[in-house]
Amino acid sequence: MLKRGGGNFVSSMRHKNKNEVSMRKIVLLLIVIILFKVIIFAQIFVKNPEKPFNKNAGRVVKLKEISRIRDSAPEIIFKAPYDLKVGQVGNVYFCDNFNLYRFDDEGKFVFKIIREGQGPGEATGKTTYLLMNDEIIVLSESPPKIMRFDLKGNYKSEKRFELMHGFKFIGMIKDKVYGFSGDVPSDGYAKEGFIDFPTNLYEISNNFDNINKVYSFPINYYVYKGFAWWPRATLDYAKMDGKYLFVTHTASYQIIKYDIEKRRIENIFKRKYRRVKIKKQYTNKPKAGGISAPPLKFYEDISKLLIHKDELWVFTSTKDKKNRRLIDVYNLEGKYTDNFYLEYPEKISPRNFAYDSILLVGEYIYSIDEHADGDLSIGRYKILY
Repeated sequence: MLKRGGGNFVSSMRHKNKNEVSMRKIVLLLIVIILFKVIIFAQIFVKNPEKPFNKNAGRVVKLKEISRIRDSAPEIIFKAPYDLKVGQVGNVYFCDNFNLYRFDDEGKFVFKIIREGQGPGEATGKTTYLLMNDEIIVLSESPPKIMRFDLKGNYKSEKRFELMHGFKFIGMIKDKVYGFSGDVPSDGYAKEGFIDFPTNLYEISNNFDNINKVYSFPINYYVYKGFAWWPRATLDYAKMDGKYLFVTHTASYQIIKYDIEKRRIENIFKRKYRRVKIKKQYTNKPKAGGISAPPLKFYEDISKLLIHKDELWVFTSTKDKKNRRLIDVYNLEGKYTDNFYLEYPEKISPRNFAYDSILLVGEYIYSIDEHADGDLSIGRYKILY
């Protein structure tokens, strides 16, 4: 009995030692995984100081007006222009309501397409569009469809196409179309409080038959249970060489460099930034029932990203005493190299520094502007260094 009991004891000790060895291996493996993740994170995260090293940082950069597109009835009366783009030969395109306009490089009217209605070449709500080498693709939310026009504005064809609300074209990269669209989980609006909803990056075949979700960038919302919701941040991006996207999607200062080909984050960078408080507090306009979101304490740190040659220009919330906006400058690896204040001509101000309301093409800035009298127009400016 003792001999058998002793054998069981030895066997149990051996089993215990094997378990301890296995546990040690598991712990070591977990440590290796954690260290690997820390190393990878350290490699992709780029830290920057509060101020750049450039001795001329903080200077004022002025703009010289070259041309302007203004109201010219009956062709156009500006109401709420958006989705500003510049074509290959300097033609200016933009939407206003459901209409899509084209002006030439001298600011002369060329055409207006998309009529109001449900039929071919028609829409009843806001549209967005994509400029191709030989055609223009227009996405209508209502009715949901894709319309094709040639570069002279002649209608070609259309097909039924449904995508989530608020889709924004990025452009054609190789043989695929890319764009952003918001997505709300099935139970998203049933929750309450501050909640992140994904804004997805989509890859779409050029015939618009296949759609694939590639990546998600969360946007923070305040949600009133089952009733109303308000975004607390916005997404903006800059495209470089058909390979990388620079994306900002948080209210605080942070930029992501995303590799489209490899479908991964290349790096994340930021700098020490003093957030700008909203002096005159306000609340979002109440929705039905008088419900409103809690007031915002700070402006979004970043409102716009633009590529200029081998630099990334970051439009911040900081302004000087003359209301000039501070632009941070980074190299394409995320190093903070410079900054300056951008000055518009007197009595003219960009309507906002937001998605597709301001463009940087070579040495020229195009923007949707608001004049002292409240009129809207589109200006083309030379950058004066």
